[in-house]
Amino acid sequence: MRASYIKPNSHTYVKAASFVETVREVLWIAEISSEYRIQVLFEVGCMIAEKYAPKFAYKLLNEKKYGFWAWWLVEFLRDDEALLYYRKEAFEQYPYKTVKEYMLFDKDVSDNFVRFILPIVEPRF
Repeated sequence: MRASYIKPNSHTYVKAASFVETVREVLWIAEISSEYRIQVLFEVGCMIAEKYAPKFAYKLLNEKKYGFWAWWLVEFLRDDEALLYYRKEAFEQYPYKTVKEYMLFDKDVSDNFVRFILPIVEPRF
């Protein structure tokens, strides 16, 4: 496998750096370990797949070709960013997993699932 290269100051580089900083801040504010954060990412991701595509959840969660986990990681990070910006106190008032489970009812997550994941699993001709 070839090593990838990201140009410094490119949009990809800037966004990746932003996500790294977001994760660090979430870990610090929510007082959680990175292992626990990954566990929550996995558990809530499974809930999302089961909620929005119950017939295809197993395939989504287990077959890389559907790209679910790559999509979900970005959604999860975007939610962390939004929470830090708009509702930072939520991390202090509620357990991290409870805060993240609200993604099950987030219209943006639902819309993005329908737009990006569902057509891959259930193409319409």
